[in-house]
Amino acid sequence: MDETIEKRDEPRIEVSWYIEIYAERGIIEGEVKNITSDGVFVCCEKPLHLQETLRMSIFPPEMGAIEVSGKVIWSDFYGMDEEQSPICLGISFAEIAEEDRKRLIEAVHGHFGDKPAE
Repeated sequence: MDETIEKRDEPRIEVSWYIEIYAERGIIEGEVKNITSDGVFVCCEKPLHLQETLRMSIFPPEMGAIEVSGKVIWSDFYGMDEEQSPICLGISFAEIAEEDRKRLIEAVHGHFGDKPAE
């Protein structure tokens, strides 16, 4: 019996949001594939180093940029296939301003068509 056990406290929300990651070598564009209150799962074309802390702008649909900083905690870069598939990264939020946190909650609730609790 092959069963996957979810170990997260918060569920992952499947999304397709544009993201810009500000690395030393320039802006890396990518796509947020899922998001939790703790971080994001991102696919992009360029690798990032594990434990690297970066600034990012997340662009939910019909909203301005949400600014966060995060640390790369997981990457499939070292197992890339011959077809050069996009690199996938797990990025844990390190810092997010209160106003951006509220906007992020609003964006997630908007994804489901409901309103966050006041």
